[in-house]
Amino acid sequence: MAKSTGNFPYTSSEGKVCLAGLTASWGCFVMGALNTGSIYSLKLKTFLVFSNAVGPLSGRVTLGVIAWATSWLLLALIFKGRVVYPFICYILSCFFIAGALIQTFPWVRFFKVSGF
Repeated sequence: MAKSTGNFPYTSSEGKVCLAGLTASWGCFVMGALNTGSIYSLKLKTFLVFSNAVGPLSGRVTLGVIAWATSWLLLALIFKGRVVYPFICYILSCFFIAGALIQTFPWVRFFKVSGF
């Protein structure tokens, strides 16, 4: 597995680790989006209750895990044997994690109540 200079693209295990981090951050982003969506939409909130014993998080976590697993499968198939640029994966992962954190903080509810 040859490494090149410049942006340091990898085709070995480093690329797999980068893609795994990217898919994990995407799953977190989807869970944050579902959390925010359930605040704003009563229909989505009732749809996301898959089990009354578990509560409202049952659907959010289930769909987040499905998004993670699906994205991992798709990226593994797309990038199999191809060059992966870790810097781009890290930037996208940071973007998705920041988006997930922003969506889960209570200040989003403040904007809903105050009308922004």
